[in-house]
Amino acid sequence: MESLPRHLELTVIRSWLKGKSRDEIALEFGKSQGTISNIISTLRNSMTRYDFDSMR
Repeated sequence: MESLPRHLELTVIRSWLKGKSRDEIALEFGKSQGTISNIISTLRNSMTRYDFDSMR
């Protein structure tokens, strides 16, 4: 898995929480869709599903 700076991971998460699709985020940051999915999945796995899904 590609290692990204923490500030970039947080920016990706903020974009996703604002409703952008994974495809849009990947294009915006020049990263693969898989990288974006991994960032979101890592956060999701660290929280209960209810809490995570309700934030979006």
